[in-house]
Amino acid sequence: MQELKKADRRIRRTKRTLMKSFLQLMEVKAYHSITVKDIVEHADYNRATFYRHFQYKEALVEELETELFDGLVTAFRAPYLNKDQLNMIHLTVSEIQLFDYILEHAHFYKLWNHSEAIPGFENRFIHTMIQLFNEDLKLSAPQEDHINYHLFTTFRAYGIWGLILDWIKDDFTASTTYMSRQLIHILNYKPPKMYVRKTSIH
Repeated sequence: MQELKKADRRIRRTKRTLMKSFLQLMEVKAYHSITVKDIVEHADYNRATFYRHFQYKEALVEELETELFDGLVTAFRAPYLNKDQLNMIHLTVSEIQLFDYILEHAHFYKLWNHSEAIPGFENRFIHTMIQLFNEDLKLSAPQEDHINYHLFTTFRAYGIWGLILDWIKDDFTASTTYMSRQLIHILNYKPPKMYVRKTSIH
């Protein structure tokens, strides 16, 4: 049993090193130009070691993304975990863990500033957010007939992604507390009307 635990730790450590090498290569090379040879040389392993754990580069990326998305989902659900209701008005900064999680994995998310992103990641992020809104949450007020709920959740999902993307592009300058507080304000802000800036219209 002890030997199995040691073997499991060794496998996890090797996979972690290969994933870390891939992410470091992404900072200087485009995704499609990174090869298995690049990854193993950067990690100081050989090809045989790589293929014992992954069939190809895409398998490594898939496992990396799955791990990151599992954590992302857990962070997103934190404000309403073990609750019957999520009251946006009473939502607190300490309950929001999404930005803390992203900052914790900044080495991955900051790649959107430096090189070609992993293909399909943005779509997977948006799909995950929409799925969480649809499966986990339900509006407390009756749904208005003229509002398409799918479009409503899509709007929310893209809004959160845009907020995160802007934060990434700003090199995470704002604190996680500030970003969480801004998200709360944005979710609760429902102005009945907007004023038109006349000077901006020609």
